[in-house]
Amino acid sequence: MHRQHSCGADLLFDMKSARREMKRYRKKGPSRSAKKILKKLAENELTNNSLHDIGGGIGAIQWFFLRQGARKTLDVDASGTYLQLAEILHRR
Repeated sequence: MHRQHSCGADLLFDMKSARREMKRYRKKGPSRSAKKILKKLAENELTNNSLHDIGGGIGAIQWFFLRQGARKTLDVDASGTYLQLAEILHRR
């Protein structure tokens, strides 16, 4: 569910920046910091687990987690626009 935020994050992290990040992700894969998190996640049994990703952005870590057999994820982000894009892409 997409909700509006009052902290102003949507002014900095708008749909244009979210789409740019998605394009970069599709071309080059996860960011350096996300790769470190994914490496640690891969060391564990993920089947039927759940994940809360604070600052989840476009959802790259959640997608990995779900592909590894996780039960569910929750993306928490200050940018409602990034949450909206992650939700749209998840439905595809």
